[in-house]
Amino acid sequence: MIAKELQPRFLLGMDFLSANIAVASFKTGLLSLFDDLIHIKMHSFCDDTNCVTLSRRTCVQPFSEMLLQVKTPKNVNNKSVLLENLPHQLPVAVGKALAFCKNNKTVCRVLNYNPYVVALKKGL
Repeated sequence: MIAKELQPRFLLGMDFLSANIAVASFKTGLLSLFDDLIHIKMHSFCDDTNCVTLSRRTCVQPFSEMLLQVKTPKNVNNKSVLLENLPHQLPVAVGKALAFCKNNKTVCRVLNYNPYVVALKKGL
């Protein structure tokens, strides 16, 4: 039997991929291993299964922090997740936190380190 979804997700290194004849198709989003014996769906940093989004538009005052309600993906409902910043630059800092998702929602701590108000759009 093959596990269809592993928790937690993991990264495969280049040495493993090279040794096991891996082929990554970014067009289809599939990773093929062992000469097409196994097919695995790939995920990006910011797809619907990995990211939380803001529930509503919010303004964060200069040099202040806020707890914001965020929507979580359905696949993490009633589970604990690690919230952290994305690799691309945001106008605020996101506090790394272990959070519990209930009813597809949780809270996220953000810090506005700027000397001006930052408006965060719904869905960010």
